[in-house]
Amino acid sequence: MTKKMLFAWLAGFLIFFFFGWFVYEIVLKSFYADFMAQLGDCIVKEPPVLAIIIAHLCFSLFLAQWLLKSNANTFFEGISKSIFIVVLILVWYESWLFTIFPQMNFTIAFVDVLANSTITIVGAGLMGFILGKMK
Repeated sequence: MTKKMLFAWLAGFLIFFFFGWFVYEIVLKSFYADFMAQLGDCIVKEPPVLAIIIAHLCFSLFLAQWLLKSNANTFFEGISKSIFIVVLILVWYESWLFTIFPQMNFTIAFVDVLANSTITIVGAGLMGFILGKMK
């Protein structure tokens, strides 16, 4: 693994973790409160931080590798070369949630895809920028 790949991976992880925390735990917390209450004991009350860290490490590694192979060298190339695959993965994931939770609805799915896409695209942009600036 090259130095620029390592830095892009770390930057993606940090954006996903901290910007994701800001979006979900501060901005959208009240929006999700009613939905989470409907799930009762089917959902954990406090976010499992270790699982979140592992998920973000895995996805940022995937995305850093994707952007490296796609020759993303700027912030906007990071966004443009990842937006399709990111939205596709997120829609796939949200579609599966409909098979697990009967309380799932299109409003929640739409907001979740929009929020996750925003978080991920910002991270991808930064990763593309780092891949272009580092030797």
